[in-house]
Amino acid sequence: MKKNKMVIDRIEGSMAVLKNGEKNINLPLDYLPDNSKEGEILNISIYKNENETGEKKQEAKDILNEILKNSNDGM
Repeated sequence: MKKNKMVIDRIEGSMAVLKNGEKNINLPLDYLPDNSKEGEILNISIYKNENETGEKKQEAKDILNEILKNSNDGM
């Protein structure tokens, strides 16, 4: 899991601008901890959800197979 420290540079309406050196990320305030303020440091972690990704891929395959089956039945 990759972890980054970012500072809340500013808040613009319902968005927060987070900075880490030259890197900026804009996030909705709803994604931040309650009562977050400019100047506070946040630890940001991003990771893959392998289980859910696999489930969604299988769901897409099942839907495609059902579509193909129904289109072949009509021929």
